[in-house]
Amino acid sequence: MVLKAGSSDDAVNMYADHDPNLAPYIFGQNVASFISESLSEMREAKGYVRIVGDAEDEYMPSWPPMSPLSASYFTMWAMFDVQFGSSRETMGTCILRLLPEFDCPSWLMETLNRMQQSRMGFYVHCGHEGEGVLLREVGTREIISCTVLSDYTGFEGQIWFVRVLPPFNRLYRQHVVFNSPYVIRDYPERAFVDYLERELDRIKTKKPPRTDNAHGYLMKFGPDPNYWNEYILCAYSNYQHDAIFLTGIPDIPQSLPHANIIRSSVTGYWHVIWIRAERRRGSVGVCHMIVALNDFYYDLSKLVEEVEDELDGMVPRLSRIPFAVWMSWPVLG
Repeated sequence: MVLKAGSSDDAVNMYADHDPNLAPYIFGQNVASFISESLSEMREAKGYVRIVGDAEDEYMPSWPPMSPLSASYFTMWAMFDVQFGSSRETMGTCILRLLPEFDCPSWLMETLNRMQQSRMGFYVHCGHEGEGVLLREVGTREIISCTVLSDYTGFEGQIWFVRVLPPFNRLYRQHVVFNSPYVIRDYPERAFVDYLERELDRIKTKKPPRTDNAHGYLMKFGPDPNYWNEYILCAYSNYQHDAIFLTGIPDIPQSLPHANIIRSSVTGYWHVIWIRAERRRGSVGVCHMIVALNDFYYDLSKLVEEVEDELDGMVPRLSRIPFAVWMSWPVLG
């Protein structure tokens, strides 16, 4: 497949229904996915298989309501952000080392290199430009024009959590928002600037990254491999067909709807249960049920029995946060 890639025009022709600025990246992702599947069978990749396999079982990436981790987000994280082995390679860096041995076209190498260098980031929506959007990374001044893969264009002032790729070449001006946007509600830019300052101070104190770009390192790799996966899960709020909505600051549990906390509710008692269900042989992933109750207590054992019936024989496991019981009680007296 790689040897037959030819010119970038071939990739554009293969994905003729997409924007020409997007087509090479879609092609590159498909190539990387194909090769990484083969490489993951090697003994040297067992660390990668463990991290990504466990995350896939844990988060069941797809789309809400099944999971707030979208396939577009998870695939890029798995191939280009997950570090493994003593040399801290990613599957993307392994692919980039391998492809020159097979006379890979230079344009495809450059495409995959840009995807490897990419990362998630918090961006401020600064308005629209034609069919695209104008984004500015929080705490910076540069505004970039972007095409959004999911076609969601949002509203000025929103905070987005997205992966932005550079224009494919000099013929194009717009950057590419490659994952379906995570739109963060109720928190201003200042809250994320303050968060990033706190997190960078913690990282430098514990184990300074071997790079001068600590912010880029944080947004790409996080303090641990599943850090940003957990944030998306705990911050999940709502969704529509082309965007997923979050709320909360990563290091403030009280701001995250699905963190293990006790909160007050003016309207009454809201019991939220996140259940990870497993059969005897292997995980079947994450199921969730949200039950809203007002003005009275609910017998938890009865609720668990109803959940077991609903899951048709699956065994609920309530031991792990955030797949544990989270109750929100009113403040008394």
